[in-house]
Amino acid sequence: MATLSGRSASGRTVFNAELESYVTLEKAELVIDNEKIKFTSGDRCYVTFDADDKVFTLHLESEANGNFDTLRYAELWAVPSSFKEISTEGTSFSVLYTFTARLKARDPRKGKYYNTPLITLDCKLGYTNP
Repeated sequence: MATLSGRSASGRTVFNAELESYVTLEKAELVIDNEKIKFTSGDRCYVTFDADDKVFTLHLESEANGNFDTLRYAELWAVPSSFKEISTEGTSFSVLYTFTARLKARDPRKGKYYNTPLITLDCKLGYTNP
């Protein structure tokens, strides 16, 4: 199971996701100013991951079912120059990476414009063998 966690420098934005073998979404949650949107295994999930080339991208999207007001989406990508493998000593992970990421998503806050501004997150991506 892969676990992704990210937080903005201000702490106002938090993103967490659980991915089976880095590719299949189990669940994810985006929180901005205590307002949440959630994603589940039934939502579309596209991941590109290549640790050797320092690439990680995640795209999540719900079904709109003809009503774009209910559409939820989040796009997150690692900044390659920040991508590092770090020691797993003292953790439950078998592999652990840190990186700076950029995030765009449906803004969960009421009264805000449909899309978030571009948000920078400090992220950790860990993998635990089953």
